[in-house]
Amino acid sequence: MFWELVLGASLLTVAICLTKLLLVKTHIRRFRGQLERLREDDTREIVKISLVDRELERLAVEVNEVITHLRQLHIDAKNNEHDLKIQIANMSHDLKTPLVAVKGYVQLLQRDRVSPDEASGYLQIIAEKADVLSRLVGNFFELSIIDSDDYQVDVGKLDINASLTNVALTFYTSFAERDIEPEMDLPDRAVYAWANDIAFERIMHNLIENAILYTEGKIWLSLNDRGHSVVVTVSNEITNPSALDPDQLFKRSYRADQARHSSHSGLGLYIVKTLAEKMNATVRANLSDGFFSISIILTSDT
Repeated sequence: MFWELVLGASLLTVAICLTKLLLVKTHIRRFRGQLERLREDDTREIVKISLVDRELERLAVEVNEVITHLRQLHIDAKNNEHDLKIQIANMSHDLKTPLVAVKGYVQLLQRDRVSPDEASGYLQIIAEKADVLSRLVGNFFELSIIDSDDYQVDVGKLDINASLTNVALTFYTSFAERDIEPEMDLPDRAVYAWANDIAFERIMHNLIENAILYTEGKIWLSLNDRGHSVVVTVSNEITNPSALDPDQLFKRSYRADQARHSSHSGLGLYIVKTLAEKMNATVRANLSDGFFSISIILTSDT
C-alpha cells in the first residue's frame, strides 16, 4: 500500500511537471509568435505572458523594455533626420543670400560707369557680406565639432565675474552702433564656479550677440551667486513675444523671424545649450512682461 501511494504521488508529480512543461513550451511558442508579428508589422503592442512563471515574466519585462527602447531610438532618429533636413535647408538659404548679394555687387563694379564713391560703397558691402559668410561657415564648423559625443570640455575653477565682464567689453562697438547702454548687475568681487573658460566665453558671446540682434530697447546682464550655484542671465526687451517659442529655442533647426535676420544661422542658442551641457550646466529661457531672458546655471566653487 505504501509503495502504491509513493508510485501514485510520483506519477502525479511527473504529470504536473509534464503539464507545466507543455504549458511553458506553448507560451514560448506564443511569445515567439508575438515577437515575429512585432517585427513584421511594427505595431505599438508589447509582449504579453499570461502564464504565472517568474522567469518568463522577467523575460517578458526585459524584452518589452528593449522593444520600448528601440522604438524610442527610432522616433529619435526620425526627429533628428527631420531636424537635419531643416538645418540643411537653412544652411543653403543662409549661404546663398550673401553669395547672391556679393555676385550682384561684383556685377555692378564691372560696369563701365561706376564712380569711385560708388565703387567704395559696393566694396564695403561686399566686405560685410564676406564677413557674414565667414561667420556662418565658422558656426557650421564649430557645430560639427562640439556636437560630437567625443568632444569633451574640461572644467575648472573660473572667475565668472571677470570672464563675463571681458566678453561684455568686446561688444562696446556693437552697443554703441545700436545706441544701447547695457545695464550690468554684477557683484564687486570675484565669483567662482566650475566651468571651461573658452566654452563659457563662447556661450556669453552668443547670448549677448543674440540680445543685441533681437532687442527692441534695453539689455541686462546679471550675475547672481546663490551659494550652491552661480546664475548668469542675459535679458533683452522685446515687443513681439509671440514670435518666440521658448520650448523650441535651443533646437538646432529653430530660427526666429528669418525674414529680418537672414544673415544669422539660428545655431547660436543651440551651440549655447550644447556647450553648457558639456560643462554640466543648465540653460533656461524665460519670456515674461516683454522681456526675454536666458540663464546659465553653473555649479558654484564654494
